[in-house]
Amino acid sequence: MASTFPRDRLLAKHPGAVTERVWIRRNRRGGGTCSRPGFTGRTEAVRAENPREYSGLRRAGASTALACARRRGRARPLECPAIGITGMDDMVFQDSRARFPGWLATALLLAAAPGARAELPSLSLTLVKDLNTAPAAGSSFPDAFVAADGRAYFAASTPGAGRELYVSDGTEAGTRQLADIVPGPDSSEPLVIGVVNGQVILRAGTTAPARQFWSVPTGGGTPRQLTTESWTGDYTVPSPRVVATTGSRFLFRIAGESGVWSTDGSAAGTVHMVEASGFPAANTLAACSMDGFALLAGSSGPGPFQLVRTDGTVAGTQSLASLPYSGNAVAARVAGHCYLLLNKFGGGWSLWASDGTPGGTAELSVNNGASAYVMAATGDAVYFSDRNVTQDRVRMLRSSVAAPQPQLVKEFIGSDHWIEGIQAVGDRLLFFHRLGSMRTLYLSDGTSAGTRAVFPLEPGQSFRTTDLCPVPGGVVLNAWDELKRLDLATGAVTQGPDSTVFRMDASVLVGGMRLGRGRDEQTGDELWRGDGTPAGSSRVADIFAATADGIFADGSPEQASSVLVDDVLVFTGASDPTAELPLRTAIWRSDGTAAGTYALPRSAYDDGSTAAVARLGDSVIFATGGWSHVPYEIYRTDAALGMTTLLASGIAAPVSMQSSADGGAVLFGCDGSLPSTSLCRVTANGTVTAAGPSGVDFSRFRPIGEISGIAVLQRTEAGEIWRSDGSVPGTFPLGSRHAPYGPIPAAVFGGRLYFVTCDDAGCALTASDGSIAGTQTVFGFQDAELRAMAALPDRIVFSLQYAARVELWASDGSIGGTQRLIEANGFRSTAIAVAGGNAHLVAFGSLDASGGYIVSDGTVAGTRQPPLPASFVAYDTTMAALGDVAVVFGCYSQSSGAELCAADAQGMDARALPETSPRSSGLPPSVIRSTANGAYVLADDGVHGRELWYLRRLPDALFADGFQPPR
Repeated sequence: MASTFPRDRLLAKHPGAVTERVWIRRNRRGGGTCSRPGFTGRTEAVRAENPREYSGLRRAGASTALACARRRGRARPLECPAIGITGMDDMVFQDSRARFPGWLATALLLAAAPGARAELPSLSLTLVKDLNTAPAAGSSFPDAFVAADGRAYFAASTPGAGRELYVSDGTEAGTRQLADIVPGPDSSEPLVIGVVNGQVILRAGTTAPARQFWSVPTGGGTPRQLTTESWTGDYTVPSPRVVATTGSRFLFRIAGESGVWSTDGSAAGTVHMVEASGFPAANTLAACSMDGFALLAGSSGPGPFQLVRTDGTVAGTQSLASLPYSGNAVAARVAGHCYLLLNKFGGGWSLWASDGTPGGTAELSVNNGASAYVMAATGDAVYFSDRNVTQDRVRMLRSSVAAPQPQLVKEFIGSDHWIEGIQAVGDRLLFFHRLGSMRTLYLSDGTSAGTRAVFPLEPGQSFRTTDLCPVPGGVVLNAWDELKRLDLATGAVTQGPDSTVFRMDASVLVGGMRLGRGRDEQTGDELWRGDGTPAGSSRVADIFAATADGIFADGSPEQASSVLVDDVLVFTGASDPTAELPLRTAIWRSDGTAAGTYALPRSAYDDGSTAAVARLGDSVIFATGGWSHVPYEIYRTDAALGMTTLLASGIAAPVSMQSSADGGAVLFGCDGSLPSTSLCRVTANGTVTAAGPSGVDFSRFRPIGEISGIAVLQRTEAGEIWRSDGSVPGTFPLGSRHAPYGPIPAAVFGGRLYFVTCDDAGCALTASDGSIAGTQTVFGFQDAELRAMAALPDRIVFSLQYAARVELWASDGSIGGTQRLIEANGFRSTAIAVAGGNAHLVAFGSLDASGGYIVSDGTVAGTRQPPLPASFVAYDTTMAALGDVAVVFGCYSQSSGAELCAADAQGMDARALPETSPRSSGLPPSVIRSTANGAYVLADDGVHGRELWYLRRLPDALFADGFQPPR
């Protein structure tokens, strides 16, 4: 071998070491000894280092390395018995005579040594392919719309960004995310309150106490945090209420808090104007936005109730007039004046008007015998209602600059009459008249003659003013969940849009249309637009653009419907891209790449959906049928899905299958295909023969396992346990005990198949050599389920699930050699995966600090509960081994939900894998099948639906270049 390695490059590595990507270099200061029989040489110590750095070596969790020396030119095996390395096969040698005369150092990672800290190999989890690209109802649930500058600002959700700030001008091209205030899948829950100086002002934050006020440029850009308050008391989530704008500043209040917040959109320009700062209207009850200033009616502490003018700063605030004390006030701007309607303490109302100057501020009218309610402005006048209890009347009144004294518009006589809600829409007014339980909608042009009833409601029906939604030329009202459109010119009421399609009450008026939330079956709740007519509603943008499930949740390719041919996965239960009927399934294959993932063309088989699949040599067989296609048929195809042949037809019932351990034959249910049998056997040459006795129904059976070429299975309908060697005479029951309902865990150990059987007295761990005489119970138990089982080199391990605990047991096949290893809190357990001679199990629901993750070598002393990553607990969704070096299992945290974790063979290095389902409410990810090189995973990322992913074990970077040194 050529001598090419410089002194600071890799010399050698033990191939079996479990490590991340590391480099190794010599350290001249180190020293030590390493011996083989008859030889001891000078050594140099080496250490592991980050590949990005060729010095400074030690990283968190890295193992120290040891150098073993040999004399120049000697190619004899070198032994390091202390770390279990012996002989040439365990080493990679490099002749160093040209560069390193007199010595050769060979680096060995102590990760391979007993008792050393093992490490998880590098893993990559990626979506293989979107098998079904049909649109699906993702639903971004847009809401909290605010209209400003001809656009709508609102909150919407996607899996990757969470709930964040969006903007739309009513077109798909003009709809986009404006800011991701909390990066990643976490949500900022934005609540827009207004726009000023080209800045959107909003409340946002991950949690209630952390929510603050922010600004975001209307054209997009970096969000700026405006406040750093600690919200306390009953208002840990600050609830803002818009006060007014001055043109250059935006004013708002927080519910339950004294003071007015003023901002120009910058942090430095955001101030809290309170009593202590000298602000005279800290408790503002009503306000008007004027030209360059705002008028506020309020008080501070024990000070007077007054009208003030402000530019949004304390220094720029002046008092205009003292007002009567009021517990309720409303304001409206019209014709350059701000009108204030005050309900006075002690009774009566007072109407004021102001142009923003002391001389232009005056009380217009007062009524000490009535209470005032709501007010609206249109044209050059304001309109409000009052109610006089002693006179049993309620009135609609009008006031203007030209005629300031209130004038009567409409009057109702009687104690049961009320006017509810006055709303200005263009140059028209809308209000409700209530008499007892009857309500009627009125339309008015502001005159007595032009005020008329237009829409009577049924008894018990009610309206809110927010249910009146202006649209071009009219208004849409929600009449008991049925939308009606009122023409403002004629007063005619016609049918409105479908309330189940477009939410008028969750929309705003932008540019002559309403933008809000709508829904259809294809995309779910998304951004829609509407003009108030039945045909005028349409989707604007599919913000959460999801695709449908490629692998159906109720027919996922788990163990019964997927097989591995070498590293290729062949599976069913997945979408057929050519089928006309939804949910029709096809046969797919995947090598873990998009190019190598495709479906078998439907032209290769009949028109039915695909069902079970099983391995037959280097090929697979699969069943088709269901839907309108009965009977079922059995086909054979190769792993590349290149050639398909029909093996059996005329099968009357759904098909069960069981492959032999070597893949040389398959048993399958074949009722109706061959005479006098419902169990058939097909061999690698394609020959189909009868395998079951006449009169016994094997149309549905559940595979248990195989021992010495004998299949053990359960007849599902009867629960009986049978054995079969593939012939009619060799197929018979294994005694009178039955198998429990559901999946039956099994393992082969010591020439016997272990599984669970039950009778009236209880259940037991049972061992069988495939004969009746050789089938015996080993260990009985009650009030528990045997949920998982696996074989270790010298025993089997199995889990018993009780009501609130999981027990892990081990057995050498004898009652004396059966013992409990550990008991853990939990109410569900997964399958057991074996890696590196250790059994790995999850006890879901555990309150232990370990999070319910158990690792055992089959002994009590060797059974432990290693810690999981911080904030994670084990989750019983899946458990699988990646060869002999790692396991993959379900885990859960409050922040990420159900995900996948992985651990090394000893369970000492457990980590959470990258999220596949950020905040998704879909089914948790699970492993379909696994090999030494990776695992096929079923996961839903919230965008592509439930699809096929691949967890790849990355090649070690040390040898990725074929042992050639990096240049």
